[in-house]
Amino acid sequence: MAAPQPTFAGLAATISENAQVLDGYLASSDRIPRPTLGPDSPLMFPAPPEDTEIHDARSKLLEALRELQLLALGPIQGLFRTVTYVITNRLLLY
Repeated sequence: MAAPQPTFAGLAATISENAQVLDGYLASSDRIPRPTLGPDSPLMFPAPPEDTEIHDARSKLLEALRELQLLALGPIQGLFRTVTYVITNRLLLY
């Protein structure tokens, strides 16, 4: 039997659930720096490696974001975006 295919609503729900876990963690202490898009943002996600629940939620969030983007792009644009991303990153490394 084929695995169930992701839906926009299902992926959005996964993103929302895991974003709430991360927000709750970040709000749990004034000592945890909140990631932002500004220049004063922490360089790495501010969770210690042993905090597996937070890292699992972050991984699930990132995977659902990637799947949602690919679903919204469709196969042709998704492939083009992936190939362009890989080529651009390789060029930046040299």
